[in-house]
Amino acid sequence: MKSWITADKKRGIKTVHVSVYDAKAMKTLGVPAIKGRATATKVKTAIDTLWKRLTPDYLILLGGDDIVPYFVVTNPSYDPNGDDDKEVPTDNPYASSRRFELRPALLICSPTAW
Repeated sequence: MKSWITADKKRGIKTVHVSVYDAKAMKTLGVPAIKGRATATKVKTAIDTLWKRLTPDYLILLGGDDIVPYFVVTNPSYDPNGDDDKEVPTDNPYASSRRFELRPALLICSPTAW
């Protein structure tokens, strides 16, 4: 991370590395740290708050599901005769500025129904 931050600085980019679990670092930025069990919703709320506070040019999430929990959503491609996963883990909601809301899946017709 230090090398990355140094390289960005040479290019005129101010890079901030912060863990949403680090109470001291988050307090410095005026954002509450994650407390208790991490959930995708808690982490997204912290990231969204940091985004509004820091207004960065880009954001990189580091860590797997144990660090940045995936959202579990209804699989829009579900087909019991093909893609038989009814739900899928995804980090896609982190890319949206909107609050995540789990909604029922839209009815999607398979090509064989046309």
